[in-house]
Amino acid sequence: MITDDLTGVKDDMVAFIAGHGMGRMKAYVPEDVPSIVFEDEDADGWKDFVEHAKSANAPFITMSEVVLEPEDVATLIGQVHTHPAERERLTVLAPVVASIASDDAEAQRILLRAAGHLAELADGARRGLARPAAPTLPAAGVGGVFSAPLIWDHFAHLTGAARPLAPASVGAALLARQLLTSQLPNGPVQARA
Repeated sequence: MITDDLTGVKDDMVAFIAGHGMGRMKAYVPEDVPSIVFEDEDADGWKDFVEHAKSANAPFITMSEVVLEPEDVATLIGQVHTHPAERERLTVLAPVVASIASDDAEAQRILLRAAGHLAELADGARRGLARPAAPTLPAAGVGGVFSAPLIWDHFAHLTGAARPLAPASVGAALLARQLLTSQLPNGPVQARA
């Protein structure tokens, strides 16, 4: 199911529906009325939905929007605590918490605590991978959660982490090259012009 906020394209949706000669009704359709719910990973998938509805001679399309109230956020937090292994719940909740953190002390506390947990995980991985010759390993913050400035800043403060200088694929290629050249009997292979 798409988790992006489509509020910015609502006017486009209304115009697109009208452009197909269809009406739009603001109403709630209860579950006992046959209906189809739009679910698509593609952000523009709603256009296909409208075209399919028209080709099926649907007389109208309903639209709804949901605004999270504080009690909704509390319910989501409760669900996360009840089902901590279900990342989908966190994926939906994290951007909401990050977006209100500048004005909400509880959201700030949640993000700082999350950054603390991430730092503990990074330190545990460091200890598990450390060798006597290299007792500490550098940390890099990679992943969507680090797009929240408060999480990144606190994680970097706790771990000394730095933003990666290149994508992970480039780092993997450099490490593979380093490993290969260290195992060749005559050192690195030189390209000839």
